[in-house]
This record gives sequence, C-alpha cells and structure tokens, in this order.
Amino acid sequence: MLSETLEGEGLEMRRVTYNKLVRDRIPEIIAAAGHHPKTRVLDDAEYTAELRRKLVEEVEEFNTSNDAEELADILEVLYAIAAQMGIDPLLLSELRRSKKDKRGGFEAKVFLIDAESHEERNTC
Repeated sequence: MLSETLEGEGLEMRRVTYNKLVRDRIPEIIAAAGHHPKTRVLDDAEYTAELRRKLVEEVEEFNTSNDAEELADILEVLYAIAAQMGIDPLLLSELRRSKKDKRGGFEAKVFLIDAESHEERNTC
C-alpha cells in the first residue's frame, strides 16, 4: 500500500494505492465513505495470479493475527480459486474428506522427523 498527499487549489487530497485484488463490494464501500476508488477488471491470467497472491496475503494475515475471520478469508480465496479452476465447492469438500479418510488429518499433531529405508545392495 502506497500513500501520497496531493495539494493544489487550496485542496489537499490523499491517494492510497493498493494494487491488489479485493472483495467485490469493497469499491462500493469505499465510495459510500465518500472516497473515489479507481478499479479495473482483471483478465483470466491476471485473476489467477492475483488469487494466488491474495491467498499468500491472507495466510500471512492469519499468521500475524491468529483471527478466525482471517481463516474465513482464506476459505473465500480458496473457493474463488476452485471456481476459477472449474471445481465445484462440494467436489472440493469431497476431495478433502476423501484425502483425510485415506491419509488422515492433522488432529494427532504428528511431526515427521525422518524415515529410514533398507535397500538391497547390488554386489556383483
């Protein structure tokens, strides 16, 4: 986020530059507060890249705040990514459940340190 103050003709304007993907109603909310948002619609490639960037941003915000609302934001971004990929949210949920059934979840708090394997030596 970049902030700058512009002066001229007895007025002082403040512009905050975000350059990031935001929720659909954010420009409306900004306008209702008396500000003037400038937006554009992303093409598919930009949208995909910005969704991935948004996911990282939301995870970082959760890691900092430990707030349940940030978890909800992460889910919203994940649902948007799934929709962009043509994956139905119900299918996504089923994939999660299936993987949990096969490989488990994270409830047991297992931390894997390493694993040894015994290989046959080829002695000619």
